[in-house]
Amino acid sequence: SEELFARVQSVLTSKACGRGRRRGRNPEYLLQGIAWCGLCGKRITTTAGRGRNKEVYRYYVCSNHGRKGRDGCTHPRLGAEELEQLVVSRVKARCTDPLLREEIVARMEVGRVEAMAAITSERERIVADEAKLHAEGRKLMDAIGSETGTQGKLLAERIGEIEAQLDVLSTERCSLDAQLRGLQNATEQVRATVNILEVFDAVWDEFEAAEKQDLVHLVVKRVVVNEPEGKLDLEFHDLAAPFEPLATEPEDDPDHDEPPDDEEPAVAPSAPVTAPAMEASP
Repeated sequence: SEELFARVQSVLTSKACGRGRRRGRNPEYLLQGIAWCGLCGKRITTTAGRGRNKEVYRYYVCSNHGRKGRDGCTHPRLGAEELEQLVVSRVKARCTDPLLREEIVARMEVGRVEAMAAITSERERIVADEAKLHAEGRKLMDAIGSETGTQGKLLAERIGEIEAQLDVLSTERCSLDAQLRGLQNATEQVRATVNILEVFDAVWDEFEAAEKQDLVHLVVKRVVVNEPEGKLDLEFHDLAAPFEPLATEPEDDPDHDEPPDDEEPAVAPSAPVTAPAMEASP
């Protein structure tokens, strides 16, 4: 429906869960910026060429192979359309899993309640400390008029200390208020994203290339391809991770430096499958 279409677009343009559109991405390549070579661990880049019939063919190629040829990596180039279809089918299967959506919402709610309680408790402590300091300051202001000499100077110094302490507490309270607003915004965004997961298959064909790319990048963090062994591994974004205690998930950026050569792809191992078919492995 138009309402559903608009709702999905709203989430995409609001950079749901911290992952919005990236500058410099070619929307014609669905996996640009998230595809990695399963042989050497380097990033997979995009290329295109014309056949004898003058038709343009899109490909994904290991960046190591692109720079150094077979001396850099022996992974062959991959037809973009075939690889993208495999990834999309895998994403659709995951998004339509109701248990996954229930788990995300449940974990998010537990984390949200815990975070809300911790922030609220700290804010109440700060407000109580502010009240005590304000009360002390009023008493000192009443007393300072009748004091002279050293005692009056000490009272004035204490009033200055109270004002400085109140400034610090006010800054801390404002920071906590911002955290509460951020927590509420994150909760709304994750809930909206979970709603997108539910209708992913239904809305997929309605979107343009750039919007499809945004949808995939919203859900998928990393795609590792090993065509010689017939392996395709997808690492999905953990939408509930921001609500986990001590959880820190740095935002993935296609412009980041590539990992060292000896760094293993951060995905779960998969069972080998038939290479020509390039089936998505579990």
